[in-house]
Amino acid sequence: TAQNSTRPAPAQPQNANQVYDDYLNQNSQQGYLKVQVFAGRGAVPIEKAVVTVTKEIGGQKYEFATLVTDENGSTEKIPLPAPPQILSEQPGNSKPYATYDVRTTYPDFMAVSNLSVPVFEGIVSLQNVNLNPLIDGNGKTEEFFSETENQNL
Repeated sequence: TAQNSTRPAPAQPQNANQVYDDYLNQNSQQGYLKVQVFAGRGAVPIEKAVVTVTKEIGGQKYEFATLVTDENGSTEKIPLPAPPQILSEQPGNSKPYATYDVRTTYPDFMAVSNLSVPVFEGIVSLQNVNLNPLIDGNGKTEEFFSETENQNL
């Protein structure tokens, strides 16, 4: 038999949508990211590479864009949430930009993940990606990671 309970419901953990909404409120402006994908140490543009832009917010990964590169190896300019530029003028604010992770894949090449790519309000950030072929070409899911946040920006 079903029982009726008069106890209050337990407190719910903060809603993931609320965490995402808070992120968008803190990053109320727009910056841009353009990814350029090459092979051969930047000599050969890679057409049709898949570029995915994500960010972990409140322990959950959100996908902001998935694009395919053009014949020049470039994506379109990707609009992304960024904090207001005015924050860079306030003392003690060490991070007047948002960061995103960029994962690039192309058949028979190692996937590349660029972590913490900075995006500033009103600026087009360029992220160059150099793909290296898989040595045996067997489609293994090897991946190269590059961290960019610890640079002096």
